[in-house]
Amino acid sequence: MEGFNKQRLIFLIVAGIGVLAAFLPWMKVSVFGISQTASGMSNAIALLSFLAYIGVGVLAFLGDRKEVLEKKKKRIVLILGAVGALWSLFRMVQVMSEEMASVGIGCWLSLLAGLALIGACFFVNGKGEVKLPKED
Repeated sequence: MEGFNKQRLIFLIVAGIGVLAAFLPWMKVSVFGISQTASGMSNAIALLSFLAYIGVGVLAFLGDRKEVLEKKKKRIVLILGAVGALWSLFRMVQVMSEEMASVGIGCWLSLLAGLALIGACFFVNGKGEVKLPKED
């Protein structure tokens, strides 16, 4: 995507993965050899993760796309990434508490997307380079 700041592009790609995860199976139930899956869009909790990632995508497009995301918007991306990760983790705990259910790939991808957004907010600078915080 030409004309995008690398930081914004990273946010956009990771948010896209989070949005895609909502359409993948979030849980699988197997009973007597019969399996059934449910996507993230069939659950209100997963829908919140989906909306959080949509919000990140919108923020990546707002304003001058060649410039670094402002601090205020970057904080919003951080919060939305945390919301996506926490809701995914909450859903994982729910699924794992069921006897015959297992966590699907969509839930894992959503969790990873949220964690990646949190990490990107702290470690990716405006040039798209990964920089670790320095001790003073």
